[in-house]
Amino acid sequence: MFACTLACINAGARLIYSMARDGMGYSTIGSVHRVRSTPHIAIAVAAVPMIAVPIVTTIMNQAAVNATGWVGSIATFGFMLGYALVGIGAPVFLRRVGAPAMLSWILGLLGAAIMVFVFWANWLPQTIPGNLFPPLTGAYIWLPYIFLGWTAIGIVYYAIWQRRNPAKAAEVGNNYHTPEEEAEPVAAG
Repeated sequence: MFACTLACINAGARLIYSMARDGMGYSTIGSVHRVRSTPHIAIAVAAVPMIAVPIVTTIMNQAAVNATGWVGSIATFGFMLGYALVGIGAPVFLRRVGAPAMLSWILGLLGAAIMVFVFWANWLPQTIPGNLFPPLTGAYIWLPYIFLGWTAIGIVYYAIWQRRNPAKAAEVGNNYHTPEEEAEPVAAG
């Protein structure tokens, strides 16, 4: 569990850091530690929900295995959406840069279609013919809707941000600097 939590904080911090560097958050979150050149503020921000969720579920007297299943399911929906978007985005990107992309289109669309099926199987398993999967019960009925809600919030936030910052939106992903490039030189001592 510790390794999984650490991996999620690491991945979340990288995302938050990059978004802040691109102007989609407080610029402070996109800064690095003066001495260690680490995105320490982004790490702290990413750690907050990783600490808050177990505390809240413990206060609610929920078993750790239930809490792990709930947050793990929502995270998995995010991975599935990411896979589907990469399946669609990779061929589009290859076309833009002029690379041959026919195989990428075929594999990308196939991958996206598979992810649509996986979403369906995880969201409405009782609708799959042959009763292969049992219907969702308890909190699992609501998890896909919670995921969709968070996704909708993110899309609305980005749409508003993009409308307010069209020049920055056009540059998203193009102004990457390593922490070492950003950090001020430290005097040897």
